Amino acid sequence: MAITLNLDVQFERAVRQLALSRGETTSHVVREALAEYLAKTARPSAYALGKDWFGCEPDGLEQSKDLALLASQRKQVIREIWAERDARRQAIPVPAPRASAAKA
Repeated sequence: MAITLNLDVQFERAVRQLALSRGETTSHVVREALAEYLAKTARPSAYALGKDWFGCEPDGLEQSKDLALLASQRKQVIREIWAERDARRQAIPVPAPRASAAKA
């Protein structure tokens, strides 16, 4: 793709002198400068900005294994959690109903 640039005389002279001293074309010098500028000013992608917030990324291998186990045996894990919850509920004493004074 061809692009035409309008440069002031001093800037054009500086680009030509740099290209001549390097033994390169002025187009190559301008392409390098433009590539460097774009690399410095490029905005990160949406994923790069939020990658720490997306999904569930394990901290280490052990946590990764735990997550894999949870994914593959989720029904069993949920049954165990519910069983523990039910056992705790059964351990709580249920108060006896009060005798009503009207039943005398």
